[in-house]
Amino acid sequence: MSTPRLLLFGNAGAGKSALLGALVETAPELKAEVAESSDGVQHFHVKADAASEWSDVAVLDCSGTSASEMLKTEVPFADWHPLNATILGADAILVIVDLSAPKKQRHEDFRQVARWLKHLHETRGQLADIAALPIYIVLTKCDQLARNGDTLEAWLNRLEDAKHQYQNNFQKFLKEQTPVFGTLNIKVVATSTQPPSFGEKAGAKTPFGVAELFRESLQSARDFQERRNTAQSRMQNLVVALLAVVAMLGLSVALLIEFQPGSKSTSLDEKVQEMIRLLQAKPAERLRGGPEKLEARLKKLTEIETHAEFKHLPGDYQKMIKASREEMAEYLPLYQSVLTVAFKLPKDAKDDDALKEQQRAITPLALPETRAKDWADTDLAKRVRRIQGEYEILHAALKKEADDVRKLVQHIKDHEKTGKNLHGELLRRDDLAPKERKALSRRVSDWQEACETLLTAELATKALAPILGLTNFTYNGLGRFEPAKSAHREWEKAKASLDDRLKSVQRETRVAN
Repeated sequence: MSTPRLLLFGNAGAGKSALLGALVETAPELKAEVAESSDGVQHFHVKADAASEWSDVAVLDCSGTSASEMLKTEVPFADWHPLNATILGADAILVIVDLSAPKKQRHEDFRQVARWLKHLHETRGQLADIAALPIYIVLTKCDQLARNGDTLEAWLNRLEDAKHQYQNNFQKFLKEQTPVFGTLNIKVVATSTQPPSFGEKAGAKTPFGVAELFRESLQSARDFQERRNTAQSRMQNLVVALLAVVAMLGLSVALLIEFQPGSKSTSLDEKVQEMIRLLQAKPAERLRGGPEKLEARLKKLTEIETHAEFKHLPGDYQKMIKASREEMAEYLPLYQSVLTVAFKLPKDAKDDDALKEQQRAITPLALPETRAKDWADTDLAKRVRRIQGEYEILHAALKKEADDVRKLVQHIKDHEKTGKNLHGELLRRDDLAPKERKALSRRVSDWQEACETLLTAELATKALAPILGLTNFTYNGLGRFEPAKSAHREWEKAKASLDDRLKSVQRETRVAN
């Protein structure tokens, strides 16, 4: 059996890294080594001494930034998301919640985590993953719940109340979801890397609840991994058996076809009854399937509508069949065009002209206004939203980038203006009293130090971090397009002006000395 995988997941500053550090502090026989590292996940291999009660475990620490972005996105488990494989492959998940955060922030954290768990539940259901994935809601920084005059018992009772409240709220939230495969086994635990003293003498304190958390979650991960491996083995055996049954059925069908009597033509009533359940379904179900299946469905509807006895059907049936045939005839060509035309995504554009040309090419993808609401959940609409959505996400990122950079430009300009004033004061320094000259010297020194920081800083978006929602597109790619491109030029110009001002102040400072 492979090494169990524990996943640490939570917002930045929630205390994920501190938990791992507290574990190694509690159990010195454990050594945490970085096995692999990426922008989104740091993979630790926690090894134990041969004589230790612990066993090896892989700890996957999601970065706070990546986790925060995933918690905020509307579809956290979309196919393109880089954390999907890591999360769905974990044998136990520790969701870290900062209990010391302000009440408003705790409510927002709960809402995001509950929504994330709902999507995790649904995604595992679609994959038909095995039940009872261990989920530990880990309340960190619980020492902040201690009050003046508290005893250990009073503090522990307050922790139990907090755990009970979180447990009930999460269970209540998940019970409201439609039952699916892959249930979650949620347990709330409380931890503190620095437990309160309660009047005891100051000294080293053993982290509260950390070792117990990792022991229990490690055992849960082992059990889950064993059940998952057993289920996969049984599934393989079942598939082999089913293939054998299918082969036998295929042989039987072939024999029946060979020796069956001549078939009778299907009556109009029979054809209608075959289609009626589908016609009464929601649009997303009526229009589900690939082009070949949709073409066959359209052919059947056309045959029914053109049948000589069609006019004798009940009026409601006639309207339903005609409306469905018209809908299918309108949907199918648009769906085929989306599948066959290779529409380009933002990653393919090298400059603004190319981006505009690509956007013009996807204009025909717009759903008919009369059908947009009914077709909202169809495969066609989802594909259209994915393609158009990437351009919307790109333009939103460009606007934010330009706004952020221009705020920095304004800050640089303000600093340059301060430098201009200082330069003027240096020119008049002979008129100042000794105390005033000394104060001016300190202000100039502080200003020069701040200048160095501003001039050597790089834009945050120069990084190679991916932009969520865009295919193979990183933040540094924004500089190819307006308005980010012009904002970057303004930033470079503002820095050059500040650099000139810095040099003039430095020259005047040398003259003074």
